[in-house]
Amino acid sequence: MNYSDLTFNDKNPIKGWLHRRRLVVAIRLANKLPKPQVILDFGSGDGEMCKHIVKYYPSAKIICYEPAPEFMLQAKENLAHLKQIIYCVDIKDIELHSIDLLFCLEVLEHLPPKETDVALNQIDSLLSKNGSAIVGVPVEVGLPALYKGIFRMYRRYGYFDAKPKLVLQSTFGFPPKERPIMDIASGFPYYRQHMGYDFRQLRSLLQKRFNLKCVSRLWINPEAYFIIKKL
Repeated sequence: MNYSDLTFNDKNPIKGWLHRRRLVVAIRLANKLPKPQVILDFGSGDGEMCKHIVKYYPSAKIICYEPAPEFMLQAKENLAHLKQIIYCVDIKDIELHSIDLLFCLEVLEHLPPKETDVALNQIDSLLSKNGSAIVGVPVEVGLPALYKGIFRMYRRYGYFDAKPKLVLQSTFGFPPKERPIMDIASGFPYYRQHMGYDFRQLRSLLQKRFNLKCVSRLWINPEAYFIIKKL
């Protein structure tokens, strides 16, 4: 599975642009925060976000964390020309309370509840006392669910995320509770499709476990962004 073919290099130029745009939006939010010395891209995929991080924070220590071996190989190839990147496949190799700025983009919507809980615990333990995390997830309810659903039905009508009934349910704020699950790597259960994800539940989790500083979302936006700090 080639990560970039599913995202930035998708054959549909609008989808590719939207995936590139989410990286830009995350950097803009980060620019409002204190300048970090250590930055972590949590769940890097093919490492594309690290290119933006290097551009805006050339003197920072940058860690590319990706636990899926296949994606880590793609990240190393994609970032081979950037010598300041530190690669990590085991979260335990990152020093606790050492991260000033953490990006977690297009990650949590793919994780089952248990794994989401683990990921949030990891983020909490990695952030420094005054550190911040920017979390970005897709919006799969309301109007975005409608226009995303129409696009998916055009591409692959009848698949789980391209069924008219489920698209309408999501549009009215009731996404399906059961989602197809697979292993992205050994021991890493994974929801491939975004359909069924509800960013509102994540917002509630973040409010309980972190100091939720900012929520960036318009009602038509395909993505929601949260800036969180330790309690």
